[in-house]
Amino acid sequence: MKALHHLIHSMSTSERRMFHTSLTSGSFRTGTETKTLQLFEILLKSSHEIPSNEDCSLRVYGKRGDKRFKMLKLRFKAKLLDSLLNDINIERQSIHLDEFDHAGIKIRKKFAQFQQLYYTKGGQPIVMQILEDVISLSKKWENYNSLAESLKFKKFLEGFSKGEKEFDRLNKEIAYYERCNQFLNTTTDLYYRFMMKYSFQGNQEKISIQEFCKKSITTLKKYYSETRSANIQYYLIFFELGYFQNEKDYAKARKVCTRLLSVLNDNPAGYRKLREGATYVNMGQCDIGLYDYTTAVVNIRKAQQYYPKQGGNYSLLKEQEFLALLYGNNISEAELAVFELLKTTTAEAEGDFRLAKYEFYYAVVLFKKSLYKASYKILSRKHELSKDKIGWEIAMRILTIMTLVELDRLDDAAQQTAGLRKHMERHSKMKELRERDKTILKALQAMEKNGYARSKINANEAKLLDKLKSVDSKLRWEPVTPELIPFNYWMEKRYKGKVESRK
Repeated sequence: MKALHHLIHSMSTSERRMFHTSLTSGSFRTGTETKTLQLFEILLKSSHEIPSNEDCSLRVYGKRGDKRFKMLKLRFKAKLLDSLLNDINIERQSIHLDEFDHAGIKIRKKFAQFQQLYYTKGGQPIVMQILEDVISLSKKWENYNSLAESLKFKKFLEGFSKGEKEFDRLNKEIAYYERCNQFLNTTTDLYYRFMMKYSFQGNQEKISIQEFCKKSITTLKKYYSETRSANIQYYLIFFELGYFQNEKDYAKARKVCTRLLSVLNDNPAGYRKLREGATYVNMGQCDIGLYDYTTAVVNIRKAQQYYPKQGGNYSLLKEQEFLALLYGNNISEAELAVFELLKTTTAEAEGDFRLAKYEFYYAVVLFKKSLYKASYKILSRKHELSKDKIGWEIAMRILTIMTLVELDRLDDAAQQTAGLRKHMERHSKMKELRERDKTILKALQAMEKNGYARSKINANEAKLLDKLKSVDSKLRWEPVTPELIPFNYWMEKRYKGKVESRK
């Protein structure tokens, strides 16, 4: 009974009402219908505990394990599923389903109607019109499986009435749409392979990913040229977007996003709400890459409207929003965003990498608000982030040193700087450190010798600061990295009014 119980309690009030009506409608009710209604009410009222088969049998038939209960349960399940697939209930789900999904359900239902009526009523005009409707809808919505299947029916029916020429023509049309289906299947496979490569390999295999993108783009251009499929066009543009994003050419990637939105809205067969939402996500990421944080927040918030607040995707988007707000120095709203992230991360996840990251975000916000003691309190805890030895761990150590300097605990800062040096030396043997992180360490060591900006900036410090402000890809600050506060901004601020000796 567990599956039926869960299904009933996931139904909306209107869905339950419609099912109840279907069981009570008519001028009279049979005994079976009365028992079905009785079982429905038992399951509906048992909101906390799931009744067993034996309990339900006892309450319906007055006897545990009554043989009739098994058949009643099967009929009940069939009636319930039929009710949920009622056209009215499907229309009510428009908030969850795209027009494409509605069309797919409608096509399959119509084709089932055609088959049933054809075999029971014969090829009457109304029956044949249903088949034409299936073919027309399938073409419009690129439902190639249903299209090929329905054309096969038409081929055999019209072959006898119109002759061999029509039979051959339809064979060619079927072969074309079967090829379209094959192309679309290959296209979606390429998409998922790309996502797996990007998820599991990331930037370490950048060249491999770029080669995969280029080959996929070449293949999809051929497919689109032959099919003019809106779905294949979507994936083709998606691969172009992935290529430019991986190249960090955010200007070109953003133009692709704009084109992608236009294509989605101009082609109903290719449109999905989540595709549009994902495009706004990518657009926001491009805006961050272009340092246009105000526009990034606008696009990321647009994207959030396409995802349920309870889902993991929404949390990822809220994190993107936080980063754009932080980079744009909108600290009050960034603080609200990180509060929401912390609130929606369950207590059971404490110690989890994600929760630790959100706590680190909060420490950054406190630092930006000059609440250094509170920031240091968070940074001095043991965190799951420390498992990432050359990423988050280094970023936390650097921010801790910056915090100690702001608290004027310079001896502690010097001790932490020495600890950072040993940490980086130890882990550089296993993995290659970022050139920027090495330069930041040198800058901290130079600042230590100069009293952490109590004196004017010296030539060595000035040289290191210029390196950190460089546009060199190995040295420049990059958004969406563990370095949330650009070190060179902080260093320059420490020397504010003390930079004249650089000349």
